[in-house]
Amino acid sequence: MKTCALVFLMIPSLVLAQTENEIRAVLSAQVDCWNAGNIPCFMEGYWKSDQLVFVGKDGLTYGWQTTLERYQRNYPDRAAMGQLALISWKFTR
Repeated sequence: MKTCALVFLMIPSLVLAQTENEIRAVLSAQVDCWNAGNIPCFMEGYWKSDQLVFVGKDGLTYGWQTTLERYQRNYPDRAAMGQLALISWKFTR
């Protein structure tokens, strides 16, 4: 199985998260959703707004719904999605 490396310039839902544990929970849930092949579940971690701006290899995508559609178009099935893994990180205050 190929490994899919996704780079997020905007960390989903961080605007709403209040603690490090909440941030980790959102990202962990997204990994589980992605690896299950469930893009709508994965998108639950993103800000549901027309003001969302997603930065990807094809440039900017505006809006939550448009970003969902972009993912569905670019990853039409589980095989195309690969495997998502997050590297460990440490927050500094």
